[in-house]
This record gives sequence, structure tokens and C-alpha cells, in this order.
Amino acid sequence: MNHEGAAREGSRAGWLRLARRLREEPLFAWLVWTAAMVVFVAVMAPHRATVDEVHVVLPMLLLVLVASSFGGERLGFFLATLGFVAIDIVFQRPFGTFSLGKPHDITVMVAFLVTAAVSTRLLARAKREAELARRRSTEVQRMADLGAEMLSAESQSAALQRVAAATCELLGAERCRISRGGGDGEGEEVALVTTRAPAIPVDTELGQLQSLTFPLQADGVRIGELRVDGVNHEALVGTRAATLQALAQYAALGLDRMRLAADAAHAEALREAARMKDMVLASVSHDLRTPLTTIKLLAASLARRGDAGARQIEEEADRLSRMVGDLLDLSRARAGELTVHMDVNTLEDLVGAAVRQLAPLLGERRLHRIVIDDDGPLVGRFDFVASMRVLVNLLDNAAKYSPPHVPIELVAHRSDGELVLEVCDRGPGVADEDLGRIFIPFFRSKNVLYDVGGAGLGLPMAKTLAEAQGGRLTYTPRAGGGSVFTFALPAPEPSIGAVLDESEAPAG
Repeated sequence: MNHEGAAREGSRAGWLRLARRLREEPLFAWLVWTAAMVVFVAVMAPHRATVDEVHVVLPMLLLVLVASSFGGERLGFFLATLGFVAIDIVFQRPFGTFSLGKPHDITVMVAFLVTAAVSTRLLARAKREAELARRRSTEVQRMADLGAEMLSAESQSAALQRVAAATCELLGAERCRISRGGGDGEGEEVALVTTRAPAIPVDTELGQLQSLTFPLQADGVRIGELRVDGVNHEALVGTRAATLQALAQYAALGLDRMRLAADAAHAEALREAARMKDMVLASVSHDLRTPLTTIKLLAASLARRGDAGARQIEEEADRLSRMVGDLLDLSRARAGELTVHMDVNTLEDLVGAAVRQLAPLLGERRLHRIVIDDDGPLVGRFDFVASMRVLVNLLDNAAKYSPPHVPIELVAHRSDGELVLEVCDRGPGVADEDLGRIFIPFFRSKNVLYDVGGAGLGLPMAKTLAEAQGGRLTYTPRAGGGSVFTFALPAPEPSIGAVLDESEAPAG
């Protein structure tokens, strides 16, 4: 039994090899099937006098169909014509002569030829449709596999490499290159796959190998290109445009994800750099407070001894102390550690404290204070220290930029449920191109023609402190020239008794 089974397996393997050769080697198929037709005619010729023509025509027709299934439509037509001639010469009287004028037998011959031709054409069409369906199924499966591979790829570079490999496989190409940036081969190469030879044999009758270039776009913007060299014409003709478009979209998706990953990494690096900068600023600001306190004490000691320069030293130490405080509070705000203490206070007290603190800096400069309390006392709940720092920064800014002989106006009033402080000056104002940047830390306008000192921290810190209390700080140009900075704090309009009762209510 073992020997018989081995023999059957060997016979089956032999037939499979023969069938493969008949499909893959056209010349071999033509020789084999032509020989089969000749052998059939030779076997049946001695019995032509006794055998009915039907017994010849039907086997011939079967032979033509089987041959065309292996060798294609051309071979089927050739064998049908050969059978037509053989029937006329060999199997119809008078034997040995070819004539289309034989009596009724011409009907059999024509019927055979037409049946063979139609059957061959239908079989060839069915083969093409089956091959097309197989190719479509392969394309769909390959696209699905490629999508899964891209999702599971360890990096976007690896995902793009797989897209390039799939493109070479489907188009039978020698080389596939994916680049980002400029076209015409000038972009940065991100994926390259090269094969030794086309994945599908080249048929010179169908055309030479060629190159294709697909632009890759994201949101309508060109971000790179997919270039395929050595494309097999047969594979290209058999590949749907939708499949090629899907490959290009996969490549564009990979490039776009690579760009987004790079942007995310850059943003993270910037955030880390900003965090480190804030840590350094907080550390330096904290360390500067002790020597500044010492400098102020020494300046006060010198002033008691009658030193004329002691007052200037103390003023500059106060200015530097405010700058250090701004740096420290800005770092705390960015770290989410800035806290405010909301208590009941009045704008009159806030204005008076700010003016007293700035008195040495203002000197002989005039400051017009306008308090409008027609609608009741200007009382609200806000952080007194933080609000004073906002107001001091605004007044200090106005003093820096206003001409010395022009007064600064400070208006306090209530409006639409807010306590409002307006600092008005006649300085150069803010240029249109700087409007969106004046509250950015360390920003200094290029339009300032003289050195007014400062580090670009006053306005950003003032805005931060205002918003920490639920308020706002805005800028508007002043009619006739100059600036108006508005500092507003939320303040509903209850009676003064209700406000005081709320502030005196026991905690817990």
C-alpha cells in the first residue's frame, strides 16, 4: 500500500508540474496541444470510414477548450482552425482533398468552427474575469494588511517603508522611493525599497518598464511624493486606479503623522525648555531678594548720615525689587502655584497705597486722581497686595513713557458690576503690530526710541495678577495720543453692610 500511495503521489506531482509548464511556458503549450491534435487525427484517421463525424467533432471541440484554458485564446483559435482543416481533408469524402463545396458536410465543419471559436472566446473571457477578481481580492487583502501594518509599526519610518514595499509588490517595480518636501527628487528621502528584478516578468510586447510619480498631499497641501521606477506594464494595467490612490493616501498619511510626531516632539522640547527657564528664573529671583534687602538697609543708613546719593540707591533698589517680584510671581503663575487672598477693600485705599509707594519715583511729575463714587462706595473683594502691584506697574509704565511736563490721569469708578481703574498717559502709545504682543513676557517694542529701562515683565505680570482675581487688564489707544490701560475687578453691587457682613462671617 505504501508503494502504491507513493506512486499515486508521484504521478499527481508529475501532472501538476506538467500543468504548471503548460500555463507558464506558452511555446511549450503550443507544441504539446498541437501535437495532441495531430495524434488524435492520426488515431481516428484509420476508422474514418466507419466512425460518424460527430464522434470526431466532439472530442476535437473538447481538446480545443482544454487547450485554450491552458494556452489562451490564440491557441484555441489556432487549434479550431487546424481541426476545421483536418475534418475537411481527413474525415469527409472524398478523403485527402480540401474543398468547401462538399455537400452537407460543410454544415458540420462550420458548426464546429463557430462552436470552437465562441467557446474559446467565452472561456478566455471567463479566465480574464477570474484573474481580475483574483487580483482585486489580492489588492484588497494587501491594502487591509498594509493598514494593519501601519498601525502596528514601531515608527512612522517603518510604516512608510512597508508602504514602499507594498507598492513595489503590486506594481512589479524595481524601486520605490518616498520623500517629503519638494518634488522632482529634491525632497528628503524617508523610505526606499529596491528589488533586484521586477516582481512580475516583463513582457516586451506590452511595453518597457517605466517610472511613475504620485504627489502626496495633506489638507490640499503637497507634503511629498511617491516615486516608483521600473514599473511592469502588465502589473500596472491590471492594477486599479483606486488601489494606486489608496497607496498614495497611505504614504501621505504616514508623512503627515511623521510631521505631527516631529511637531509634538518639538512642542514638548519647548515646554521642557520653558519649564527649565521658569525654574532658573524662580531660583535667581528668590536668591536676589536677600542682597536687595541688604542694599536698601545700607542705603537707609547712608541717608541718615546725610549721603546725597542714598535716596537714588534706594529708589533703584525698589525698582529692582519690583522686577524680581515680577519674575518670581510669573514663574509661580506658570507653575500654577500663584495664590491670591480675596478680602474686602476699597479702591480709595488701593489708589492711596500705590501713589505713596511710587512717590519717590514720580517726583515732581503730576498725577491727577479722579475718584467717581456717585453710585456708592467703591468697595469690593480683591487681593489688596496683588492689585496694588498691578496698579504700581501701570503707573510706573505711564511715568516711563509720558513726557515729564504732561500729567498722568488715574480714574477710579464702578461700571457694569466691576470696579474699574484707568491709567491714562500721553506717551507714544502702542503700535498696531505690537498690540498682540504687549502682554507677552520679555517683549520690548522696537518703536521705543529711547531707553526707558525695564525687562518687559510689568504688563505681563499685571495681566496675570488681574486674571488671577477674576479680573481683566486691557489696552485702548487714547484720543489725541497716548494709552489707556484699564484694570477691572469683578464687584457686584450689594450694600456696604452686606459686604462687611460677608467679610466678618466666621470661617467654617
